[in-house]
Amino acid sequence: MKKNKDVYLDGAANTPLDRKVYKAMKPYLRHSFVGNSAAIHNHGIKAYMKLEECRKVIADCLKVNRSGVYFTSGATESNNWVINSLAFNEMKKPNGKKHIIVSAIEHKSVLSACKHLESFGFKISYVYPHQRWGYITVESVEKLLTKDTLLVCVMGTNNETGSISHIESIAQKAHEYGALMLSDCTQHLSFGGNFIKLGEKNPSVDYFTFSSHKIYGPTGVGCLIVQNDSPIFPLLLGGSQEKGIRGGTSNLAGIVGMAKAVELLCRNSHVDHYYKLYCHLFNKLYKLGISDLFKTNGEPSRYNIISLNCTKYINCKDQLASRLAAYGISVSAGSACDADNNETDEGVFNPSHVLVALGLPENEIRNTIRISFTKYSTCSDIDHLIKALIKIRKDINGG
Repeated sequence: MKKNKDVYLDGAANTPLDRKVYKAMKPYLRHSFVGNSAAIHNHGIKAYMKLEECRKVIADCLKVNRSGVYFTSGATESNNWVINSLAFNEMKKPNGKKHIIVSAIEHKSVLSACKHLESFGFKISYVYPHQRWGYITVESVEKLLTKDTLLVCVMGTNNETGSISHIESIAQKAHEYGALMLSDCTQHLSFGGNFIKLGEKNPSVDYFTFSSHKIYGPTGVGCLIVQNDSPIFPLLLGGSQEKGIRGGTSNLAGIVGMAKAVELLCRNSHVDHYYKLYCHLFNKLYKLGISDLFKTNGEPSRYNIISLNCTKYINCKDQLASRLAAYGISVSAGSACDADNNETDEGVFNPSHVLVALGLPENEIRNTIRISFTKYSTCSDIDHLIKALIKIRKDINGG
């Protein structure tokens, strides 16, 4: 096989910018358009009108209230905004709620924000996924709920396994105890089509967050969606932007690109494309007579994210994802935002927290790869992946 063949199968980390998105952004990147949406002159008014147009596009596609759409720098900021602003507001109260439930397979931006609040006297309870299927159950959340619970954090689609949790049912249960519900839906939006109608399908969820760069939009921009007139308080101070509760000059070009990316997703579902690639992968392994040597961690419900456990086929002492990189195959060992997925300078292995939560031992985690498709992925890409896996096995076994 050609070792210099570049194959990108890491869409859950980042997606290529869609050409139509770039075309939409271009006028707002050039010197001929310099308006600040907060300014009162004509250029500023023009920018403001475009900003509000983008807000409407996103609200219409996601089936949420336009007044609840807030622009941010990405899901990391959005998650921190919800968690920290709610917590700090409770700290002002004599008997404020100081209990948060968070799934053990959340994005690090959620886990780290919750962990930080422990130093302010908050109790953080971790809910673990179903060991086989990888999703969070309503029953497991209910066991932890109390009248002191402020917030429940469970993502829609896990960014390492592709497992989907029933966030609407979890939100309904949280409300029974007077708690609010936050769901990071960054990966969920990647399905496209009817799957992105978050508000329609999950009316009880109080807060949705997502990032543009996971849906063929630009980096450095994202959204917080607030539903049900749920409370939200300023976290970034310093301006009147976003109704005065999120300071900072609006990234108009980025927001235009994100709105276009959402609009394109709304028109097209990519699930059939993902399923075709998923079937090609396992049919190819079956024809080679090695399909029984691979298993998935969790349940890839829409098939664009596959946590593939290769332990029975390959027994690398280092991480398999690193070996594949040498062959031009871009997959990951876990979340790209999780620095702990790498060896430390001292050679200590820090495994993916999601795979640990699923109960996998170290050798299985080392030999697990996350394959995540984009709408541009092809069957040829998968063929190159399999050829690389075969070559690596031969290298390990000495030919």
